[in-house]
Amino acid sequence: MSDITFPTLSLSAPAEVEWGLRANTQVLTSPLNGSVQTLELPGARWFTSFMWETLEEADAALLQAFLVKLRGQANRAVLFPYHRPTPRGTIAGTVLANGAIAQGATTWTLDGLTGGTTVKAGDYLACGGNLVMAVADATASGGGAISVTVEPPTRTAIADNAAVTYTNPTSRFILQEPDVRWNTRSPVLTNVSLAFVEAFS
Repeated sequence: MSDITFPTLSLSAPAEVEWGLRANTQVLTSPLNGSVQTLELPGARWFTSFMWETLEEADAALLQAFLVKLRGQANRAVLFPYHRPTPRGTIAGTVLANGAIAQGATTWTLDGLTGGTTVKAGDYLACGGNLVMAVADATASGGGAISVTVEPPTRTAIADNAAVTYTNPTSRFILQEPDVRWNTRSPVLTNVSLAFVEAFS
């Protein structure tokens, strides 16, 4: 199993990007009175899909090579949230976990920031194999620490001083289906659709 980085395309942005979070929940509906009970389990996963239309040959070849290297669902694609690769807030510099972050935590305390630095709701952060979204605005204290409310809950515990990525924050994904295909028409213009779901080790 290898990690395959998504290629940098020279000209083409996708025509459409879908991104979402698949919660790991169980729903039990009573057959007697219709009441509903829900149970949340660990393991919420990001999923994404991309669609390119009329790719020119150079970019089409890069995408095709990337897909073939994945070997179906054997290897992992390293992807970031293509729709928001950079934060809306002013977070910058070397950002670290301020103390260990426990498995299941929904607050990340970080340091190394300038006082007044912001993280905005919708910004993505990655650390220790976790890719999360800030779900509320936060502002760093004068000492450079910030507490960010995130979802989904932290899947893997994070060590103190672990580095936090906020630009192109990545996680590891697998193809939702083992088949890879593309459609090419004259004059050598290619359509490609890809669908992935986050993969845990």
